[in-house]
Amino acid sequence: MESPSDPTVFTVKLEYIDAASVQAMLEILQILKDLEKQHIVFMVNWYYEYGDLEMLQLGVILQDRLEMEFDFNEFEPGNSV
Repeated sequence: MESPSDPTVFTVKLEYIDAASVQAMLEILQILKDLEKQHIVFMVNWYYEYGDLEMLQLGVILQDRLEMEFDFNEFEPGNSV
């Protein structure tokens, strides 16, 4: 946060996340969103496994709560990002 790159990209690729970790991720994203106050472009790349609608839905919920756009990317199992 002291000397962020512009743009700053936060990439998320999870197989599973529990409720406590969702709250922690939300807090991290809220902190990173503050980069906008420094006129730094902040982007979230949200990866979810093909057919994992729950992980996609979680990304949409976080996107809405943070009032920002995520870049959603579906991937096939076994393919690296």
